[in-house]
This record gives sequence, structure tokens and C-alpha cells, in this order.
Amino acid sequence: MDNRGEFMIIPREDKIDPSKNSLAWQRCEQVQQTLSEIFPVRCKYDKCNPGDVVGAEVIRRLIDTPETRIGSSPEGSAKEQLEREASKAMIENSPIALVSIYGTPRHLDHPELNKAQLSDFAAVMMAQAALDRVYSVHDQGAFFHLVDENLTALWLDIAQHPDGKAGIEKFQGVYKGYLNDRLRMIKVLEEHGLINTGRTKIELLSETDIYGDIWKKIGSPRRNPEEDFITKCEISRPIFLNYLTISGDIFKNKYDPDDSLWQSSTENPELWDECQKEIMGTQEYKDLKISGWQGLIPPEMRTYYLNKFRQILGQPNLSANDQTLLFHVATYLSSTLEKYKAGVLTHGIADGTPIIKVPLTRPVDGRPQSHQALVPQRTIPEPQNKSLSKRISNCNRSAWGSLAVHSNSKLRLMETKEFLRIPEENIIPAEIYMIGPDRGKGSYLAETAFIIE
Repeated sequence: MDNRGEFMIIPREDKIDPSKNSLAWQRCEQVQQTLSEIFPVRCKYDKCNPGDVVGAEVIRRLIDTPETRIGSSPEGSAKEQLEREASKAMIENSPIALVSIYGTPRHLDHPELNKAQLSDFAAVMMAQAALDRVYSVHDQGAFFHLVDENLTALWLDIAQHPDGKAGIEKFQGVYKGYLNDRLRMIKVLEEHGLINTGRTKIELLSETDIYGDIWKKIGSPRRNPEEDFITKCEISRPIFLNYLTISGDIFKNKYDPDDSLWQSSTENPELWDECQKEIMGTQEYKDLKISGWQGLIPPEMRTYYLNKFRQILGQPNLSANDQTLLFHVATYLSSTLEKYKAGVLTHGIADGTPIIKVPLTRPVDGRPQSHQALVPQRTIPEPQNKSLSKRISNCNRSAWGSLAVHSNSKLRLMETKEFLRIPEENIIPAEIYMIGPDRGKGSYLAETAFIIE
């Protein structure tokens, strides 16, 4: 019997009150049923014969529906850029590379949350769903190049965690454990025929290893790739901080001191044009441009990062020009720039390979036109039928920033901080397995939990 897509969920009875066993097993059966209905995500398209289609059809299938895609479909020049990459693959009879980052561990001080979780499993299955849609129309198939951001995490965590540089070894141990457990899970999924079928392949790669390869090739005099990356980020960070400070004063004067009242660049293009002219006349912008940064940071992008780091810092009331807040935004942007300059995201992909960016998270608002050609994928599909929609929340979050749990009668993605606020007695931890050949417990997959309301 083919057991593809059949899962077994078992509560951690050693972690729960015996009086909750019956409830735990009931929840297990409910989530088992839901998972078996949504994974693997079935490709609704028939296989095409080679030569019968054009690149536009590849993109049409990849974009697919709101069930798998975050946000609206790319249009105009962004869509045309995607179609050109797909057409190139068909002309050259080449596989297509889908690329994305895979984010940092959920919590450095709660290593138990950094095992492979149901949200990680779901994200990998959604990556496979994207590959299947490409393969249904392109016989050379595709591979998903996922870059685990463990080097970025090191730079950010040095700035954000109380241990600072003294915690480097601890941080790296957490990153390594999280990466290795997801690699184990990917291997299990492959062995059971759930991923990497036909001419498709998911590869999860260490950002530190990638940068290490780049570091060797450039012949850096620094001791190791981590030191090289951190040193470069330390040079870029004050350039970003100066830019954010001076442009922030311009935003404050042109818009409002309260960034929640700022209009986006598309809502009020005339005002944004005024801001751009003033910002571009500053020395701080000229220095940023010399550093390699392309374009400006419009109000909606700035607001996105301000809110992101208010949340990370746990200080929602920090003002838009607070120097601590801007320091952390500058820390993040400096890593983004240095990775871009080094070519980390696409390093190791053969020259000339058609590349399509398929982020496994919602992209930042206010991206320049050159960065609009994306097809973001949901972590858990948004069901289009009423039966499943009653059992799955449509709220989407990144796999690494959340845990997929069963709460209020629905499978949902819960932010890590929210999960940590739940009393331990209200959490039923559980483990997900593949069903074995005797329909008993097979290979271990990932962790999940049920929340008692």
C-alpha cells in the first residue's frame, strides 16, 4: 500500500497530565486528518509535452492561486521578467532554479523550539508544490535552492542578544542543531517519496558554508568567514545609520513624526518625489550609494522595518527616530547589503541557470521595481474549499518565525513569542511520524503542539 501523505501524530504523554490523554489523542486524530488532506499539495495541472508550451505557461502555473501564493500575482514588467527566465530555461533545455532564504532559529534561549517543527515541514512541502508546478510544464524540472541564514543570524544576534559576542559559540550551536534537524526531516520526506520526485530537488544550504566558499575564493586576510562577514557589516552599519537618521528627519518634516501616519510612496507619489529629491541631495545618501546600496528606502519599507524591530525588541512605542531602533534596522540592512554584494543567495548555482525568486515569506513592502519579480509562497496552503477552511487559519507567517499548532479548533501559525506566553499546562506537545509499513509508527518527522483553550 502507498502510504504517501499518511501521517501519525502521537502526544508526548510524558509531558502532559494523564487527565488530558483522551483530549490529546482526539486532537491528534483531527490534525492527522487535516495534514493528510493538504499534504502533499496535489499539482492540479497535467504534464505537458516538451515543446508544446512557452515560458508564460511556466509562470502561470507557478503563480497558481491564493491557495499557495502570498499576495497578488506579479504584473507588468515583474511578470515579464519572470517569463523571460522561464523562456530561457525552455530554449536552453535547462532546469530552473527557485531560490529563497530560510530564516533564523525561533529562540536562542529555548532550543527545544528549534527542532524541526510542523511549520518547517509545511514550508518544505510548499516548496515541493512549487517545484511540481514547474515540472508539470517544463520537462527539465527545477530545484529549490534554500539558503539557511545562520551567518546573518550570528550578526543580528550579537547585536540583539544580551550575551553579545560572548555568546557566539552558543548561538552557532543553536543554528547548527536547527539546520541539522531540518536536513534530517528533508531526508525522511525524500525517502518516503513526498519530495524530490521526478526532476525536482530541494537543497537546504548553510549560509556560513556558502560565504566560506566565497571567502576562500576572494582570499580574505581575515581568520574565518564569520570574521570577514562581521567586519564588512561593521563598516556598512554606520553608513546605514547615518542615512536612516538624516532621511528620518526629512520624513518627520515632510510626513509626520508618527510613522503610523505616513502614506506609502504609491499613495502619495508627489510627496515621495519631494522626499527623494531632498534625501538624494544629502551626503549620507551619497555615501550609502557608494557602499553599493541601490535606490532609496521609501516610507512603507521604512515603516515595515521599524515595526519589525519594535516587535523584536519588545518595545512597540519606540519613536521612528529612536537611535536604538535605527541601530537595529541599520544592523539588518548592512547584512542584506553585504550578502547581496557577495552573491550569497545564488552562489553555487551554475552560471547561466535561469533563476526565479520564490521567497517562503512575505516580502518587504516598498521594494524597488528591480525586486518585484517574485512569487512568494505560503507556509500552509489557504484552503479554497469550505470544509478545510473551517479547520485551517488563513493567517500566514514564516515557518522559522512561528510554530504550527492546533488552537481554537484550527491548525494555525502562531508567533514564537505568543506561544511562549501560553502556560505550560495549556500546551500538549506532540510528535509527527510517517505511517510505517505495518501502519504503525514510522519515521519521525517533526514537532507540533495542541493548545488547550
